[in-house]
Formats: sequence, structure tokens, C-alpha cells
Amino acid sequence: MATIGAFGVVIALGRRGEEAEEITDLTGLASKHPIMSLCLTIFLFSMTGFPLTVGFVGKFFLFSSAIEAGLYSLVVVGVLNSAVSAYYYLGPVIKMYFGSDREDSLPEMSYSLLIGIFICVFLVIYLGVQPSDIFLMAKESVRELVF
Repeated sequence: MATIGAFGVVIALGRRGEEAEEITDLTGLASKHPIMSLCLTIFLFSMTGFPLTVGFVGKFFLFSSAIEAGLYSLVVVGVLNSAVSAYYYLGPVIKMYFGSDREDSLPEMSYSLLIGIFICVFLVIYLGVQPSDIFLMAKESVRELVF
């Protein structure tokens, strides 16, 4: 969900046929479009594995399962990889909020794209706060497949 939402924000920021491909395209975004900046920040925090996001829940259960299986070296590599990824995921956040103000205007964004982005934000936060719902749905799905 976080990846889909982040790509949705990047698509929304594209200008008349041009894509927002560089991190510099995000510079000063918070001053011109604080809602899109907040959405992208939430998605990037989730990919980093910050608590109260679905990304944290996923990493928590992944690392917990690896520890239960005795794969300690894999957990160490995973945690180190998560720390390195935080550097790359949080770079755009710093550019958005602490970069110089944007001089150009943002293009109009389609309502369907904005609704999709907001749904992804809701799911990233909701499933991070209430992860039991997704696990109950997964159990039911597996039960239907097995029996």
C-alpha cells in the first residue's frame, strides 16, 4: 500500500507529460502542497518501518518469525538493511520540508488519483494501528483454500 501510494503521489506531481523523477522535483513541496507532502511522508515512513504504520507491522512479524526459526544472521542483515534504507527513504522528506520553496506551480490533480492516494494513507495507518484485521482476513483466506 505504501509503495502504491508513493507512486501515486509521484504521478500526481508530474507536470504536463513530464514525470517527477528526481528527488530535486520534491524540493519545497511542503510549502506548495502540504497534503501531498504529508501523504508521501507517511508512505516513506511506512517503507522505513516506523511504528504505527503497516510497514512496521510487516517488518515486525517478518523479524519475529525469523527469530523463532533461529535465523539470527538473517535478522541482523535485515535490520542493518532497514537502517540503510532509512537514509534513502528519509532523504526526500528532508527535501520536501527543508528545501527551498518551489517557484513553479503544481499541475491540477485528478480526483480519482487523490482518492486513491487518500485510501492508501488510510490503509497504511489503519493496518499499522489495527493489524489484527488483516491477519484475520488472511487466516480466513487460507482456511478457504485449505479446506
